[in-house]
Amino acid sequence: MLKAKVIPRLLEQVHVDGVEASLLMRDDGSLMGTAGPLAHEKSKEAQVLAAILSNIWSDYENAGAQLHSGPLKTVMMDCELGNLGSVRIGNQYIAAVYGKSATTEAIKAQLERLFSNLDPITKTLEPARTM
Repeated sequence: MLKAKVIPRLLEQVHVDGVEASLLMRDDGSLMGTAGPLAHEKSKEAQVLAAILSNIWSDYENAGAQLHSGPLKTVMMDCELGNLGSVRIGNQYIAAVYGKSATTEAIKAQLERLFSNLDPITKTLEPARTM
C-alpha cells in the first residue's frame, strides 16, 4: 500500500520532458497528491483542475462513450497554467501540466509513458473508505 506522503515524490518523478506540475486524483475529483507549483497546501488551482477533469471524465463516461467507439483514453486542454493532459489509471487520474509550447503529440506520448510506468504503482493505493 502506497502512503499518502509518498505520492508527491512519486509525482515529482514524472516532471521530465516539459512537465511543470502534476496531480493524482480519484474519480470523484478528490486530490490524492500534487507536485510542482500546485503542491502548496490548499491550492485552489489544483482543486479547480481536479473538479474540471473529474466532470469531463464523468460526462464522457455517462454520455460521450455512447457516441464514440470505446472509452476515453486521454483528456487534453489548454488552461492558464499551461497545456494540461490527463490519463485514467484504474480508479484514479493523473494529470500533468506542460508549458504552453508543448505539442499535443508530445503530451500524448508522455501520458502514454506515464500510464505504463504508474499503472502498476497505483494499483497499490488504498481505495477510499466509505463511512
